[in-house]
Amino acid sequence: MNPPPKKAPQWDIAEAQRIVQEKLGGIKADIYLFGSRADGTMGRYSDIDIGIDPHYPLPTSLLAEIREALEESQIIYHVDLVDLSQASETFRRRVLEKGVQWKG
Repeated sequence: MNPPPKKAPQWDIAEAQRIVQEKLGGIKADIYLFGSRADGTMGRYSDIDIGIDPHYPLPTSLLAEIREALEESQIIYHVDLVDLSQASETFRRRVLEKGVQWKG
């Protein structure tokens, strides 16, 4: 089996974005791509890091539902999903400053 290419295919990132936004439905939240895929320093097997910064607390089971949908998708990279409202303020601030906010 060939290793994944150095750069994540745009399809994988777009599919991750679609899944997260679809599962959030009408829940108001800002969504960020962060880490090496956002800043261009990814390696061959780098994961896709996604931060959700909800305007209100997320329903308890929602993150698990989103993670399951991502795992069952055709995305070839591991997707790390973080509820930024539950992260440390330092980590959250770093994602908001350096991450790429998804529109849509």
